[in-house]
Amino acid sequence: MAKDSARLGFGADWAQATDQMCTPSDGFPPVRGERWRFFGPDAAMDSSLSSAATNRSSDRDREGIEADMAAFGADHPFPRPRAGHLDVKPRCPHA
Repeated sequence: MAKDSARLGFGADWAQATDQMCTPSDGFPPVRGERWRFFGPDAAMDSSLSSAATNRSSDRDREGIEADMAAFGADHPFPRPRAGHLDVKPRCPHA
């Protein structure tokens, strides 16, 4: 039991933050089209991130987007991520 309302609020926020830790790590790999690499090729996607049924289909969608971007050249407003960016494997304690 918390000794005061400040500690109660901190504990409640801490619990919520640890429960939501996986949400950002689930969103970063699709940016590079590498969901299959970290979460497996046939695992289901979270419908809030993509309409793709599996990680593999999500990554194929990203490859198509990159091909379209390459057709516009370097002046395209959405540049490709830098090499080495987001190369950290997400660690989700709830997976």
